[in-house]
Amino acid sequence: CLAEKAVMYGAEWCIPCKRQKISLGDGWNYFKHKYVDCSGTELEEKLCDDKGVNFLPTWEIDGNFYEGYKTIKRLSELSGCEY
Repeated sequence: CLAEKAVMYGAEWCIPCKRQKISLGDGWNYFKHKYVDCSGTELEEKLCDDKGVNFLPTWEIDGNFYEGYKTIKRLSELSGCEY
């Protein structure tokens, strides 16, 4: 459910982003196609700029932006997906 509603913006050098990926466990496999690496390709960097992403990680859920590491419980609350 969360992978259908959310996009995670991060960077390979971002320690909290790595922590966030680890916290998702096997669920991270569902997010690989919904992850934008703001330090990646020019297209990804432009998308992050266009979306106003200034803090990593940032979650976009149903058009709303939430900055910083989030627990699975908090992501569940923000998305309306069951935990």
